[in-house]
Amino acid sequence: MKRKRLLWQVMSLVLVLMFILACGLSRPAPTPTLTPVPLTSTSTPVPPPSTPTSAPPTATAISPPAVLESPTPQVTSAPTLPPIQGEDNGHIIGQIRGAYTGNPQVDLQVILCLLPPGAEGPEYVCTLQAEPTARSDADGAFQLLEVPAGTYVLVYGPPEQVTSVGEWEGVQVTRGELCTDSSSTEYVCESSEYEFWAEGGTYIAGTTTLEVGEEGVVEWWGLKEGIARSNRFGILIMIEDRVLAPIVEVEPGEITQVEWQLRGPW
Repeated sequence: MKRKRLLWQVMSLVLVLMFILACGLSRPAPTPTLTPVPLTSTSTPVPPPSTPTSAPPTATAISPPAVLESPTPQVTSAPTLPPIQGEDNGHIIGQIRGAYTGNPQVDLQVILCLLPPGAEGPEYVCTLQAEPTARSDADGAFQLLEVPAGTYVLVYGPPEQVTSVGEWEGVQVTRGELCTDSSSTEYVCESSEYEFWAEGGTYIAGTTTLEVGEEGVVEWWGLKEGIARSNRFGILIMIEDRVLAPIVEVEPGEITQVEWQLRGPW
């Protein structure tokens, strides 16, 4: 009997607990209460999002196409020259090229031949000067420094053929009056009164005024245009339009530039 009563009490207790649990699960959860927070002076209001508006199209500058420039030719700088020392002196710089080939004339000795004041016409003479002299380099360039002011003819020759300065210093040069065998360019007579042609000369190139004499001898009354060499001194002269050339004027304190074209087969 006690056993039944105890079992009934247990069952009753279980039923009560189940009822209590059922009532707790069915109750709705409490809703949280939102308390508004007042704005302070340090609060920064957030502006509402702006509605994007379409901006007017902006013109974009278009750069012009790049212009391809042709390469600038290299210019050879002028040679560095020492200052002119003499009060009445000047410098001569120049380049020697063949008139027909344009090739630079290398390793030629350049000599000054002084003209007297007021000299003109085909009959004038010049006087060879011992100094200054110069040699043309690999480009045909040369420099004559400290040249006394005056008018000069430039003459020249291969250094191995030009005789020593002491032999030709002060010798006068003219076109000459020579004669040659009609079959060669070697002069066989010495009709010039000037020492420069005392042993005849060799006609190199150009045109001459010729007359055929006895036994095939051609008299050469002077070059019209061309080049001839003094057999005695190995110095060459150039003639243009019946006169010695080129002629260079030197002014005190000035630099004179010469573009010298040899009218020969070079």
